[in-house]
Amino acid sequence: DLELSALYTDASGSFHVTSFKAKDLSDSWVWRTSDSTKDTKPYEDE
Repeated sequence: DLELSALYTDASGSFHVTSFKAKDLSDSWVWRTSDSTKDTKPYEDE
């Protein structure tokens, strides 16, 4: 299972970090790689 982290700022400028599992993302998410222009399939359990 792939765990992701996101760093973001809120309206006041404070930084926050959150972690989540890739399989918890909705099906609307599309995976892209930095070296490819083609979309890849969302994460799926094998």
